[in-house]
Amino acid sequence: MDIRTSHARLDFSYHIVFVPKRRRRIFGGVRSCVAEKVFGQVAKEIGVKFDTLKVAIDHVHMLAAIPPDIAVSNALQIMKSKSAHELLKQFPELRRELPEGTFWARGYYARTIGNLNEQLVRDYIARTDHF
Repeated sequence: MDIRTSHARLDFSYHIVFVPKRRRRIFGGVRSCVAEKVFGQVAKEIGVKFDTLKVAIDHVHMLAAIPPDIAVSNALQIMKSKSAHELLKQFPELRRELPEGTFWARGYYARTIGNLNEQLVRDYIARTDHF
């Protein structure tokens, strides 16, 4: 997945996984679809490009290209905070399903992906159960 600027062609692909607080099973059906749209909107705002995105019932998988001028931790902080705000606005009942004042767990998994491994990660994310 390339990011092109006027002077460079970059390929910074990451396999990223993060979970709701206490790995609560809050997604599925409409919530997963809405969450994927929200992540798409937030990613577009900050210049992140998704190759693959899947919101499973208790976690989020993404294969994403993050521009080199944004730290992975900053990109995830923005995506997690904006998505939490928007999802709580659209699904206020989530406040009862999660610990008070939280949405996402603090941690995340992120690993750089080389060209040879990119298809393997796509296949792995595709095999992840939605529900």
